[in-house]
Amino acid sequence: MVKGYLIVTMRMKLFLSLLLRNGISLHPRYLLCLMFLLQSSFWSSFLTFREKLLYGRRIKNTPAPTNPIFIIGHWRTGSTLLHQLLNCDPRLTVPDQLQCTYPESFISGRKFIEPVMGFMLPDKRPMDNVKAGLHEPQEDEYAIFRMSGFSPVERLLFPHSGDYFLAGDETFLPPQSRLHQWENAVKHFAAKLYFHTGKRIVFKNPFHSMRIPTLKKLFPDALFIHIFRNPLTVIPSTQHMWTVVGKENALRKEWKPPKPEDILACYNNVIIRINKDLSDLPRERYIEISFENLEKNPTAVIQQIYKHFTIDFSDTFEEKLKTFLKSIVGYKKNRYKLSEEQKVLICSRLQNHMKRYGY
Repeated sequence: MVKGYLIVTMRMKLFLSLLLRNGISLHPRYLLCLMFLLQSSFWSSFLTFREKLLYGRRIKNTPAPTNPIFIIGHWRTGSTLLHQLLNCDPRLTVPDQLQCTYPESFISGRKFIEPVMGFMLPDKRPMDNVKAGLHEPQEDEYAIFRMSGFSPVERLLFPHSGDYFLAGDETFLPPQSRLHQWENAVKHFAAKLYFHTGKRIVFKNPFHSMRIPTLKKLFPDALFIHIFRNPLTVIPSTQHMWTVVGKENALRKEWKPPKPEDILACYNNVIIRINKDLSDLPRERYIEISFENLEKNPTAVIQQIYKHFTIDFSDTFEEKLKTFLKSIVGYKKNRYKLSEEQKVLICSRLQNHMKRYGY
């Protein structure tokens, strides 16, 4: 997998702005990566220009849907599984890997993109054993980053200290001077997906957990599903994930793996924010589910979600769910062995959350 893959295909203007803001290490391995990213940026800019010529006016005249479904929650809480399950509903659509990698050219550029991406993409995600592929569900954070030039991920790619890249960020939003540009990118991506499919969109993005008021403003009829999981699994799994992703993407030597204390502090902030912002919504607009229940009886939990949101649970959807669930039989999750000291640290720091969610 290409180093720096989280920003591969970002348009030239935005990519050069990132470099000007952050700089890049002059070690040969980073310079080789820079050359690859530059050429991908050039071709992405060309494909984006082509798509605007072919579809720009029609997409511009397509309003962003008001009713997407957002899956939120801290990282490693099982949101990917939930995203995959909802993707089985033929009436819904999710952004896939190809669309999030080429968010500005996936409609007209697909025939050029698929052969190259299909060759370069690994079979499984680098941090776990989850299937990867061009048409597998993906987080829209990386599409929005490529379209707007903003994401907290920028601090992972271009670290200027050894601090955890999410430390101290209370919103995961850009500064006020760039907020409008970011909001336009979010709405534009949603409009493109709706223009392309005509279906209700399901987004899965842990970063959105801190952006509920903003998403509520952008999408007045949005629904929210908060998925939670035992922190004794979430904390070490998140540490492992960002260690792998950071190692594969950081473009400066200053990057260092996150510490458990960093993950704990961020987890605490995210859950407090979710609880506060969801409580400001009408009860029929959100639901909270546990990963443990989803894993134990996925069809029943999905039916619970649909009943809560008064969405029809169709026979066709149920059959597709059964087919998907058969396809992942035998999947083996990563296992993490915590010391007693680590368990005590997590339980003491997160005791209020663990009690609230029954752990």
